[in-house]
Amino acid sequence: MSYSITQAPGVYNLTSSLRDIVITSDEDLTIKIYFAYFYQTETPGDLLIIEEVYTPDNDGKIYIRDVGKLIRNYLYGSGFTAETHNLIFAQFKLEINGTDTDLYNILCCDAISRIEPVNFTLGNVFLHNMKPVKWIIPTSKEYKTVFLSATNSRKVEVFLTTFDGQNYTNTDKVTLTTSATDVIKTIDVSFDVIRAIFPAVDPDSIVAYRLVLPEEIAVYMIDREHYILPLQFRFLNVFNVPETIVTRGDVVRKGISTFEKSRISHVDRKFNVERSDEFAVNSGKIFSPHDYDRYAELFNSEDVEILFSGEWKKVIVTEDDSSVSLRAGSLNQKSFTFTFADPNDNNIILGESFFRWILSGGTWIDNNMWIDAGQWNDNPT
Repeated sequence: MSYSITQAPGVYNLTSSLRDIVITSDEDLTIKIYFAYFYQTETPGDLLIIEEVYTPDNDGKIYIRDVGKLIRNYLYGSGFTAETHNLIFAQFKLEINGTDTDLYNILCCDAISRIEPVNFTLGNVFLHNMKPVKWIIPTSKEYKTVFLSATNSRKVEVFLTTFDGQNYTNTDKVTLTTSATDVIKTIDVSFDVIRAIFPAVDPDSIVAYRLVLPEEIAVYMIDREHYILPLQFRFLNVFNVPETIVTRGDVVRKGISTFEKSRISHVDRKFNVERSDEFAVNSGKIFSPHDYDRYAELFNSEDVEILFSGEWKKVIVTEDDSSVSLRAGSLNQKSFTFTFADPNDNNIILGESFFRWILSGGTWIDNNMWIDAGQWNDNPT
């Protein structure tokens, strides 16, 4: 009476690509799977997530399938405002007839990647799909999530690339963030945050900045084009940590309202009007094929927000144009639609957009009435 593990998980794994566990046995086996969160100050102890009795098939094989999908239900990021995301990484083990196997490390990830999981879990790669270059606008919010561990000295460095009209120059590297312990940390890497670290550098001369880990560099190129209505979206990416997108194209509101109708004094009236507007957004310019990966993550994300009047509002992406040209050099624009998760936000955007139109319009003249800097004047000169 014996058994042997024919196929086991690796030392490091992603939830999306964890191999099936295969055991060769000549008897029924009672198999339990335990896991515990990896980076936590207070370890909760081993949590039993499955206990089953398995019977070998005709070839003497036991298959335990989709363990990664099971564990994925217990791993999640801590939202957009959390500084740390220690609940996306865990260790698990099997107990077979009362005997423990080795510990296996597993990282929350919804995408199957050809990159070895060890590169993510040891902090050599930023916790994003491999998108080393990103074009941003100076006002956009930017995040980067990293493992700060002993393998990368628990620090991230940053340096600028500037242009004086003739020459490009790189500044010295400066430590952006560090940690005394191993931690999964989300860093605010927005342009305003980075430029404040280099007060002696003219902000208008900055053309790019780079975040540095020992084996990885993320590049942020500054897009200084003027866009009429850029929209900023943030979402939880395939690792369940924050990422952002800025759309630079047209925005169209499709007005939709529902209401009840009743006849009073032989005249129809409507009551309880509720708006459920839908907004169609065009991405505008696509700078790199990596942008398509970000849009795919945005469309698939269960948590998406839009920045409006300085406040993040939760939205639901309802439909997207997923067609992508695979021809090199052909970067087609993307389009999608969204609605506000809270219907009351439709009324907010109506009022705020009108107010913004008044203030941004400068001076408007129509039928001898004009608005200047937000002030009504009924007696124009």
